[in-house]
Amino acid sequence: MSPTVSTTTTLAPPQRRTMSAFEARISLVFALASQASSVSQRLLMDLASETAKYVFPKRFESQNLEEALMAGYFLYWI
Repeated sequence: MSPTVSTTTTLAPPQRRTMSAFEARISLVFALASQASSVSQRLLMDLASETAKYVFPKRFESQNLEEALMAGYFLYWI
């Protein structure tokens, strides 16, 4: 009979890698840039929405092209 050798392997717990100061700064810069981009997009959309209210007022809703052109003519003289 051949001798049996039992080997036991123990798994070491995974070591958690700590973040360096440089990596933390880079991560913070990316987070702030993402936040600033989001806020800028929202402000731009709000500005476009408010501008559209004045460029295309709802009180001159026209049913056809003739009414739309006449509304433009009357606005010119106001």
